[in-house]
Amino acid sequence: MKDIWLKGIQGALAAAAAMCILTTAYAQPAPPIDVVLQDLASPDRLTRAQGLSALLAQSGGEAGGGNARRVSVIQLLHAHPEQAERIKTALITALEKLGEEYEAAMRANQQLDESFGEYSMALTDAVAALQDPRAVKGLLSIGGIEGVADICPVAVDAIIERSHAPELFWQGVSLHTNAFAVRTLGLCLQRPAMMRAKPEVASKIRRELLAHLDSPDSTVRIVAAEVLSPLRADPEVQAKLQAVATADPHFGLDGATKDRVTFRVRETAAAALSPSDALSFYVTRTLDTRACRVQHASETLVAEPFIGPETRDMMKRTMCSHYDPTGQDPSLCWIVEPANACAP
Repeated sequence: MKDIWLKGIQGALAAAAAMCILTTAYAQPAPPIDVVLQDLASPDRLTRAQGLSALLAQSGGEAGGGNARRVSVIQLLHAHPEQAERIKTALITALEKLGEEYEAAMRANQQLDESFGEYSMALTDAVAALQDPRAVKGLLSIGGIEGVADICPVAVDAIIERSHAPELFWQGVSLHTNAFAVRTLGLCLQRPAMMRAKPEVASKIRRELLAHLDSPDSTVRIVAAEVLSPLRADPEVQAKLQAVATADPHFGLDGATKDRVTFRVRETAAAALSPSDALSFYVTRTLDTRACRVQHASETLVAEPFIGPETRDMMKRTMCSHYDPTGQDPSLCWIVEPANACAP
C-alpha cells in the first residue's frame, strides 16, 4: 500500500531495458551543454533520455540511482553557474512533457515501451534535486513523491487539488493517483522544519487528511489513516481514527470483497493508533542537542519526530532519497542507526 503510485507506474511498465540508454553516455566525450539541452527538448522520448544521461555526465559523476543522481545535478549546477537556469528549466519542462505523455497513454489504455520506466525515475530524481517550486506540476504528474514533499509549503495547494481530481485508470485498473496525493500530504508533515515555519500549512494538511478518512475510495481512507499516525496524540485525530477502526461506513463494493476492504480500512486505522514496534519506528531529533536517534513507535515521543512510523525498508528508502546539498538542513536525520543505513 505504501507504494501505490509507484506500483501504478512500475507495475504497468518494465524498466530494466532502459538502463543501457541512461548509462551509455557516461563513457562518451561530453557534448556541449547547448547540444544536450536541445536533445532534452526533443519530441522523441528516447532522444530526451539520452540527453538526460549526457547532461548528468557533465557533472563528472557516475550513473546511478536515487541520491547519486541528485548529487550529480547539484554538482552540475555548481560546475555551470552561467547555464544553471537553463538547465533547471529544461529539466522541469522535460518532466512535464513526460507526465503529459504518461497520462495520455494511461487514458488511451496504451502500453508504454520498456524504456519509459528507467527514464521517468532518472528524470524525477534529477528534477527533485532542484527543490524548485516550478517543478510541482511535473513531479505530481509522474509520481515524484519525495521531490514534492521537499517543497511542501508551496506545493500543498497543488497536492490537495490532485487528491480531489478524477482518478486515473489504465486498462480499467485504478492507478490510485488520489491516494498518492494523500500520501504526499503525509510526507509533508514529516518535514518538521518546514512545517514549523508554516503552521497554517500544517493545519491545512491535517484538515485535509481528516477529511480523506471519509473518502468513498477505500485506498484513500487506508492511506489517510496511515499517514495520520504521527498525529495520533491529537484528540480530534485520535477520535476520528478510533471511529474508523470501530465502524468504517463507506462500502464501495458488495459481498465478501466489501468485507475484506472494510477489514483493511479498520485494521489500518487501529494500527495507526497503536503501531507495532515489530514493524515500525521513528527517527527523531532532540530539540536541544539536535541529536538523531531511533525511537520505537510504542514509546512516548521524547523528541521531535522526523519520519515515522514506518517499516525499516520504507524508512531506508525515504531517508536515503532525501538529499540536502547544504549539509545544514536541521530536519535531516538520514545518517542514523542502523549504521550505514544508506549503504547499498
